[in-house]
Amino acid sequence: MFLSTNLFSQHLYPIKQDGLYGFINIEGKVIIEPKFEKGYDFSERYGRIKQGGLYGYINHKGKVVIEPQFDEARDFSEDLACVKKEGQWFYIDRMGKSVITLKDADFAYSFREGFARYHHIEKENELDDYGFIDHTGRIVLLPTYHLAYDFHEGLARVSSDGKKWGFIDKTGKLVIEEIFDDCFDFWEGMANVRERNDSKWGFIDKTGKFVLEATYDKAFYFDEERAIVRVGSVKDGKYGYIDKAGKIIIEPNNDGAHHFQDGLACVGKNSGRDMEWGYTDKNGKIVIAHQFTVPSEFVNGLAYVRIGSLKEGTQGYINHLGEFVWKLTK
Repeated sequence: MFLSTNLFSQHLYPIKQDGLYGFINIEGKVIIEPKFEKGYDFSERYGRIKQGGLYGYINHKGKVVIEPQFDEARDFSEDLACVKKEGQWFYIDRMGKSVITLKDADFAYSFREGFARYHHIEKENELDDYGFIDHTGRIVLLPTYHLAYDFHEGLARVSSDGKKWGFIDKTGKLVIEEIFDDCFDFWEGMANVRERNDSKWGFIDKTGKFVLEATYDKAFYFDEERAIVRVGSVKDGKYGYIDKAGKIIIEPNNDGAHHFQDGLACVGKNSGRDMEWGYTDKNGKIVIAHQFTVPSEFVNGLAYVRIGSLKEGTQGYINHLGEFVWKLTK
């Protein structure tokens, strides 16, 4: 079952025409004419744009609500946007007012689950670590980990030495020991991990217990109750999908695979320049035929794709029926 387009009726999608960026709606109608150097997906009602080499923000009518003035900028998340100006990272509100300043950060990230991650370097003390702040700007977790990622479902993956990984909770407690050579964030209650670089992949729960044993040559995170798994090597392996019980729902007979979004996932056949992509539903039925040389995951009802070569092919946004709603004109 596909999601109703009513859910996506207010979303705008970036397009590039004649070197400039604008935005369309889900029907493919141009809502904001191409006039920006760069345009990005809208987040929390604001779209990030670049003009004159600097970043700012617009609303759904194309009106600039925060003037382009930032050297670097991220999308709005939890009502704040992380920006950099004159070498200083800070967070702004919807009025463009600075509400949090990071004095000792050489890099900063968007808020997620109430925390924002920042990178701190002190050359004289040989410090090169990540910490976390809350919405008031208070440092809630000191920069003690050499590597760290955002919180997902209450846990963040961290590494003290850059080699072994574990997970902390929001108090900073190490709740899953740093025993994994590789791991990814928790999605839908599980994280895909492997204990050694030469071992198989499996899935753990939030106690660190394996709930799906390490039997996969490669396993990716769950999204929409499906996870991609690979049988074989990177070079010639095949991709399929499992459910949260570990049951194979879509056989590993695809040469490429993406995550499910909006109930569909793009899957590929052949390899190299002969690769063609189509879209499958959650039961493995191909609902949009293999025909695309460049695919993308659906986002709020549309996916950006290309048929044929970059020079002579057709590219633009398609809907869930595989119909182009907007095409790039040359």
